[in-house]
Amino acid sequence: MNREDLFDRHLRGELNEDESAELKHLLLHDAAAGRAFVEHVHEVNLMVRVGSQLQSASPAQNVVPLAVPLASSGKSFRRWWQAAALAACLLGLAIIGLTLNRSPSRPTAPTVYVSGNGMQVTRDGALMDGDMIEVRPDDLIATSTNEIAVIAYENESTRLELFPGTVVLCGDVSAGKRFELRRGGLQARVAPQAPGQSMLITTPHAQATVIGTEFVVRADERATKLDVFQGKVELACRSNAKKVTVSAGYWASSTSSGTSEAKPLCKCSKCRGTNEPSNCPNLKKKNEK
Repeated sequence: MNREDLFDRHLRGELNEDESAELKHLLLHDAAAGRAFVEHVHEVNLMVRVGSQLQSASPAQNVVPLAVPLASSGKSFRRWWQAAALAACLLGLAIIGLTLNRSPSRPTAPTVYVSGNGMQVTRDGALMDGDMIEVRPDDLIATSTNEIAVIAYENESTRLELFPGTVVLCGDVSAGKRFELRRGGLQARVAPQAPGQSMLITTPHAQATVIGTEFVVRADERATKLDVFQGKVELACRSNAKKVTVSAGYWASSTSSGTSEAKPLCKCSKCRGTNEPSNCPNLKKKNEK
């Protein structure tokens, strides 16, 4: 069966299962057949519309018919509707091409909320009311000295817990997860992020680049300290751009003069990877004895 017969049987709804599969394969793997199919459909539709109009039109008494030689009228009409169908086909293909080549729309920014007792959110110089507030760029979040706050993302497991006495400035969420830790500390569990959308946490001394991990970062007037529990975090000194990659079970610090090498966290049962060995309670007890 040639492809024109296949097209006609498809339009009449007469294809069996094998013929339908054959048509699908032809259209998927033969670009010329795809164009021919579109042209064929337009031709058939045009013929149906013209035929319907001719059948329904009543003859006008005051119209003089145009004299056209019978031998050439059929050929002229066929050439006309073929040209019209081809033009419609090309127009449809052009529209499809423009649609496919259209640049993707910018993804919408994720919805972010902060919640907690005793927190303060300052926006454009004014304090916001509520125990749960949708975060916007340039919001300044502060926790009291005895309370925590939680920043959570809608439809994502990323979560930041702000320690008591912490001050965080929120960046533009449409550019990725951006936070400036001005004082205090936070513990974060970050879901894997898309390329170019890594979380960035900036302190007065360093910048931490996070793709997906669990960690704690603290900052005061002297230094920034990073503990990594899962994954990896890149810690870079802001003054000299020296970087260190901190893996799970390690910690590093950064000051205005540079960034330290990554060192292992204490693995004893009491610390469980939350302290460097020098701060291990078990070690302190041994030294006291």
